[in-house]
Order: sequence, then structure tokens, then C-alpha cells
Amino acid sequence: GRITQWSPPEAARLQAIAGGLAAELAAEFSPLSASSTRLRVTLDLTAGGFRDRMLMHGLQMTKTRLSDRFSVLVQGFARDAERRAQQA
Repeated sequence: GRITQWSPPEAARLQAIAGGLAAELAAEFSPLSASSTRLRVTLDLTAGGFRDRMLMHGLQMTKTRLSDRFSVLVQGFARDAERRAQQA
């Protein structure tokens, strides 16, 4: 792998190739306040062969399940926050 961008403290970008799978990982840091920072991470995968495409398909299914679970949690949090705001 190699580092393709390094600009601390704002961002970093890495590229790696393993077998027929190429990956690019990017991390971006955004200060929100003196005590908190937002971290945005993206991962782009490119498959070369059949086995690598099958691996990526499994990863996509896992990502979809996690996204669905996260959406349910966020909706529940929003409903609770709305109820608390109405009671106040």
C-alpha cells in the first residue's frame, strides 16, 4: 500500500492492492468544537476477479444490514427527542 495524500490534521488517503482487490481509504477530520471532531471515513473497493466480486457482494450485504439497523436506531432517537421536547 501507499499513502497518496497526507495533510494532517485535515485528511489522509491510502491505496492498497491485495490479490485482485484494490482499495482506497480516505479519512477526513473536521473540528466541531474545542472538544469534538467529526471523522468521515470512506472506503472504495474495486474487484478484479470472480472471487473478489463475490467478497464485495458479501460486504455490500453486510453494509446494507448495518445501514438499516442504524436507520432504525436514529429514528428511535429522533422520536424520543421529539417526545421529550413536547413534554418540556
